[in-house]
Amino acid sequence: MKEATAINVQVHVEEFKKELSKEVMTMTCEVGRLQRERQMLEQQIADLFAFFAKQRAEMVRSQKRATNE
Repeated sequence: MKEATAINVQVHVEEFKKELSKEVMTMTCEVGRLQRERQMLEQQIADLFAFFAKQRAEMVRSQKRATNE
């Protein structure tokens, strides 16, 4: 009886490990996707700041030209 119970417990442990492995793989993929998404968003933000800085610099140059004329 004791041996049968031990085998039954072992079967449940193995089944749990399989399910847990699936969950870990799913979560790992999700974390990877979120990291890529974060990097894309950070790049977009950097691009927007660069565009803003360029526009501001052009505006300052235009204002200087207008005051010099």
